[in-house]
Amino acid sequence: LYRVGCLGDSGGDEAVADYFGVGNGTVKEYCRRVSGALQSLRHKHLVWPDEDERDAIKQQIKMKHGFQNCVGIIDGTLIFSLHRPLQYGDSYYCRMNAYAINVQIICDDQKRLRY
Repeated sequence: LYRVGCLGDSGGDEAVADYFGVGNGTVKEYCRRVSGALQSLRHKHLVWPDEDERDAIKQQIKMKHGFQNCVGIIDGTLIFSLHRPLQYGDSYYCRMNAYAINVQIICDDQKRLRY
């Protein structure tokens, strides 16, 4: 997670490697492993709520924020890439002077990612 927070800053892998006292290759390998682990868990943890759960979420959001019939809160963010994508790489270059994908994320009342 520290690496993800540094992607928009200068230094990148070197800054993270220096911070943790490891080599650049170690930073890249650990990022690859974490990314793979997160990918393997997505179908278990990134699920849309069923009808009963949606009703409970709606009630909580209405109580906390005053929005009626709201199942989630949506926002956009950039997911930075460690490297320039091989295909259409220039299309992924963003305003933060890095390669990234712009995504929209929906969270429920408990701040769990839902979509």
